Amino acid sequence: MPPSPITAEERARIEQLLLDGGRPFRIANQVGRSEWAVRRIRDTLCDQIHDDDIDTWRMRGPR
Repeated sequence: MPPSPITAEERARIEQLLLDGGRPFRIANQVGRSEWAVRRIRDTLCDQIHDDDIDTWRMRGPR
């Protein structure tokens, strides 16, 4: 049986733990999800942050 989908609240908690510097395997143990699921959320979050940094750089311009 596949695991239940990650709720928005659970995803927000995982993202916050990642932003606070938590390790994926420890976060997985805390929230009861697989390390793979936590790493997928981390990859998505890193892509979003990277895109935000690029957009900020484009508006501000190179230093």
